[in-house]
Amino acid sequence: MKNSVHSTSIFIALLICLFSITSSAQKEAWNWHFGSYNTLRFTENSVTVEANNNLRSRKSPFSMSDSEGNLLFYGRLGNEIYGNNVHAGAIYNRFHTPMPNGSMHAYETSLQSATAFPKPGSAHQYYVVNLSAEAPNAGRTFRYSVIDMDLDNGRGDVSQKDIFIANYLLDGLSVTKSVGQESFWISTIRYLYPISDIDYVVDLQIYRADSNGIQLWSAYEDTSSLGYNHLKFSPSGRFLHHRNKVYDFDPVLGEVTGYRNIGNYEFTSIFNDKSEFSADSKVLYTFGPSTTGYCIAQYDLTKANPLEDVHIIEGNGSTTGCNGLIKGGMQLGPDGRIYINVNFSSFLNRIEHPEIIGPGCSYNANQLELNNYEFFYDFPIFPTNYLAASTTTNVSDLADAEEWQLFPNPVQDVFTLSSNSNSPGNFQMTIFDSSGRILAYQSINAPAFRVDMQAYPEGFYFVQVLSEGRKQMYKVVRL
Repeated sequence: MKNSVHSTSIFIALLICLFSITSSAQKEAWNWHFGSYNTLRFTENSVTVEANNNLRSRKSPFSMSDSEGNLLFYGRLGNEIYGNNVHAGAIYNRFHTPMPNGSMHAYETSLQSATAFPKPGSAHQYYVVNLSAEAPNAGRTFRYSVIDMDLDNGRGDVSQKDIFIANYLLDGLSVTKSVGQESFWISTIRYLYPISDIDYVVDLQIYRADSNGIQLWSAYEDTSSLGYNHLKFSPSGRFLHHRNKVYDFDPVLGEVTGYRNIGNYEFTSIFNDKSEFSADSKVLYTFGPSTTGYCIAQYDLTKANPLEDVHIIEGNGSTTGCNGLIKGGMQLGPDGRIYINVNFSSFLNRIEHPEIIGPGCSYNANQLELNNYEFFYDFPIFPTNYLAASTTTNVSDLADAEEWQLFPNPVQDVFTLSSNSNSPGNFQMTIFDSSGRILAYQSINAPAFRVDMQAYPEGFYFVQVLSEGRKQMYKVVRL
């Protein structure tokens, strides 16, 4: 049941529907700091594992880079205990030293504890939002702080700290950029009342973060929720996953509008209930459904009922073929591939082509060797649009089933064009060079196809997709 908090959102939506929106995978997510002093470093054409940070974290850390991919800061809030040692939470600057004012409230065992993103309207300030432990029976307290990169001689420091937002929250935190507005949407879970020892009726609460602060925007009461566990927005912002449901989300209005079921989860998988979307937001991956192997399941979200065609993509294709180890995290990379860690494993696993249904998605184990490894839960939480396919679309076309997305961008050899429709009809694709000269023309009648750019020199190009007078244009960089 939807509960709107701000009626003015409808007026805003009507205004912004007049404008076109351009978004792309952005370099703010190029540095992942996680686990035991590991860094996953992305560039235009590579990804490497480095051991150059001071972070040791078993829960969700956070990290943030600038628009050119240069590290700004990273951290983890709250203390964590390893054996007889207590590791204090901290925010580290790009020189890997703690920010002077960087210790804040946090909940030591929260699975999704904190994330960071730019403060809208500012070129040098960033929000850090986190779940913290407070008085008994208050659940998690939701707070935010502000990092100002102009402080401490340009190394950055916390200028505002531990600003209270709400009480009675459960684990679960995800962020995506709003469409057509200079703001971000934050999803959380608020406890309402219990229905068993482990299950709760909850509100999915949506907060709006803008230049004035963070405030509750809308809520969706779910009387059949299982309460705890991760939340994950899709890169497009149109879906929100929580345990056994995929919620429909309006990234213009900031509202949950309904949901589809994707199967059952056992409570024993509370530490294992991670999920991720393909870059085009058409395919969902989850750990489960399985009580013995913690398999990876794949769901086709272009279907009205995703349960009609569920693929188990790990091992030999069956729940008994999984390796049985608890997975620590699953996250889309800026390169369009999904990265997976297994606790106590010295390697990261990877899904090479997440947008492809079935075994063609290419699940591969042991792809990147870690420098240090042990039991850890997750990768950093980023605004999901930072990991999105490159798109150019009108706000009014968000509900259009024939919206196309292009990824990766920049491209080395091949890019993919993908439609939100299984039957997109007849489209025409045209490639132009930077001067506007036509280089290629192709008629398309498939929902996804790949375009080989190897014959073209390095530089930028324009790709146009046209159907029935509706046009989408992309600027593509060839490396």
